[in-house]
Amino acid sequence: MEQRSLTLPPLEVAADELGFFRWGRVGGRVLVTNDAGDWTFLGEAELADLLAGRVVDGHARFAELQAKGLVRDGMDLDAL
Repeated sequence: MEQRSLTLPPLEVAADELGFFRWGRVGGRVLVTNDAGDWTFLGEAELADLLAGRVVDGHARFAELQAKGLVRDGMDLDAL
């Protein structure tokens, strides 16, 4: 059996900036879900921005990701 390997660059993760979520790749996009049942699709660059803590006020998807509890800054726990 031929052995293959794949080297992936490590992802930059700003854990203190994130809410709790899971993610996986579906049809060339990234599906992100939380425990409350909210979900969204992200592109690879958007996922990298989210994980690195670069989704901040002024980012095109900040309000959506904040409302879904994926970004910790200003998260409304009661609404979730």
